[in-house]
Amino acid sequence: MILRLINLFLLLAISVGAQSITNVIPLSRLPAGGTFQGVAGVKGGIDQYSTNYSMFCNVKVSIPGTTNIAYGDGVHDDTAALNFAVNAATNGSYVYVPTGTYLISSPISRSGTYNYDLVQHPFSIIIRGDGPTNTVILNNGNGNAIALSYALGFGQWGSVTNSARGSTNIGIFSGSGMPVVNQWILIDRPNSVANVYLPPPNSTPPFYYVYDTATGGGSDDQMVRITSVSGHAYSIDPPLNEGYGTNDAVWGCYSPPIRCGIENLGVVQLQENNVHNIRLIGGCECWVRNVESRQARGYHISLEFCGGCEVRECYVHNPFPNLDGADAGGGSDYGITLGFHSSSCLVEDNVALHCRHSFIMETGAGQDNVIAYNYGHDNLNEGLFETDFQEDTDYHGGEQRYCLWEGNVVPIIRADTTEGATKYVVYFRNYVRRDGLPTVLSNSGAAVNAVVIERGNYYDYILNNVYAATAAVGSPPVYVLGGNCDAPTAFDPAVITNSVWIGNYDFTIGLVDQSTNGVIYWTNSEAAAFPSSLLYVSKPSWFGTNVWPPIGGDLSIKTSLIPAQTRAQGMSDFTNIISDGYTLAVSTRNGSVVIPGNGSYFNSAMIALSAVPNSNHVFSNWSGYPMANSSSAFTYLTMPAGNIAVTANFISNIVQAVYPPFNLQAKPPSGN
Repeated sequence: MILRLINLFLLLAISVGAQSITNVIPLSRLPAGGTFQGVAGVKGGIDQYSTNYSMFCNVKVSIPGTTNIAYGDGVHDDTAALNFAVNAATNGSYVYVPTGTYLISSPISRSGTYNYDLVQHPFSIIIRGDGPTNTVILNNGNGNAIALSYALGFGQWGSVTNSARGSTNIGIFSGSGMPVVNQWILIDRPNSVANVYLPPPNSTPPFYYVYDTATGGGSDDQMVRITSVSGHAYSIDPPLNEGYGTNDAVWGCYSPPIRCGIENLGVVQLQENNVHNIRLIGGCECWVRNVESRQARGYHISLEFCGGCEVRECYVHNPFPNLDGADAGGGSDYGITLGFHSSSCLVEDNVALHCRHSFIMETGAGQDNVIAYNYGHDNLNEGLFETDFQEDTDYHGGEQRYCLWEGNVVPIIRADTTEGATKYVVYFRNYVRRDGLPTVLSNSGAAVNAVVIERGNYYDYILNNVYAATAAVGSPPVYVLGGNCDAPTAFDPAVITNSVWIGNYDFTIGLVDQSTNGVIYWTNSEAAAFPSSLLYVSKPSWFGTNVWPPIGGDLSIKTSLIPAQTRAQGMSDFTNIISDGYTLAVSTRNGSVVIPGNGSYFNSAMIALSAVPNSNHVFSNWSGYPMANSSSAFTYLTMPAGNIAVTANFISNIVQAVYPPFNLQAKPPSGN
């Protein structure tokens, strides 16, 4: 991938008077409430719901409505038991999945009920384990591991009344199955009135613009929560960020998941199918918390059409371990993803390792999203651990607006135009490490920059971030602006003139920057007075003893560890050296063995093995290398840093007939 390098004027400027942050970012380019505080995530916090749900069942003990239970032994197929429990659970309850290893062959999923009565039937449940290393779901099927979704896709409810920016009331005058309180709905503006970026003539349009036009919608969308209903009048929160007219549409779904949670468990993908480990579709103030996701062939955690949802304290890592040119390629091994209009979602305090993109908004993610205080490290592409390009991307486009990136520690800040552009995005107090795998750092064209913002991304604010010195060869520039990966000869100067850079500290030269009239200067003094956070009024309690604020060009110590980094330092995954190409040789007689891929994997990968006997034989055991269960025909192993061989042993099940010996003594002759 070739990016056009934009040579910026790197000029030393004299000291200037500091501005306040409100003078730097006009109120018109912040969320309509004038702040990012309280705009994203579950209102009031997850615990107010999570701690008040009652237990529906312990899946290992009994499940109301069935005699089936889950074994959690990694051998029995627990799909039926887990699915029954999740779908039978009553609103306000949780399904307890205690310590164990649960093998599944199809998704654990629940969708809202559609009774053809044109009435909403939302559901509110939690799937809860004992912790990500104690309760482990092994997905040996070809679908998503865990998915919560609405009953039917988005349908149109007609048009809204004229509503100005900042409005908390709308009118909806047509449709059936009208939305209910606490449901999130989508307000859609046509591209023709939404100032949507279009590429130059004779240039390939962004994917998401084409997608939205084909489906009759627009790219500029915001999801809002219904707080009260009176006839056709609906009160909403958060306020509208942009004015809407009678030609704009309201979209929604039937029977969505509302205040549902997936928490305290681990998920591992064992088969090479391009599916997700955790998927929320149409979620309203739902959450994924304290989940470990491993070996995603699709996305580790994907939020689509979600409003006010939250992903926190999760650890997502490693692609599917088959070096075939597809794993960790486009659409594969994404970390935590916000897409398809998702708005007011919070992705916070998570760790991502060996993902293509650690934390990303794409496919038209909506407005008021916040990605904060996450740690992403050593990103991959389809070369896996021989990756030769810094793939991490924050925005894939689709007109995300009024979003915040704060306090993250990542290899690069990148907003590309793969699926469109962005507007009114703030990058604040992030630490850009400009690092990567050794094969990335040794490639002069690997894009180990600090910030890459491609054409069409306008009115962004890059403020008080810190850029590490890089060990990459070729001295790649700090900024690459206005180019396009699919059109390397294109250049959009408006990326520079329409956006603002202030106070970003570069360790390489020991200076901070400031932009004026399309020129970025470097100076030895801050040009603005920055608050500790745009997201919090004061240090949040979950930050513990870590320094607050942890990052900033205005600090005497420019970078301190965020909690996600502190956790990562205690993980062996961050110190182990991982390489591709270790082989798993399988031998057998009187049967066969099924393994994923071609038998070549990276160390630490979990590899599934399934022994299939020939006719008149049965499986006996595995030998040659330790397995999770050597006496089970289906099992798995963890790949070491070396080649190994295993044997599947079978025995005949033909029963040999045993006959008593015959007495062949001659019979004496009869008498005369």
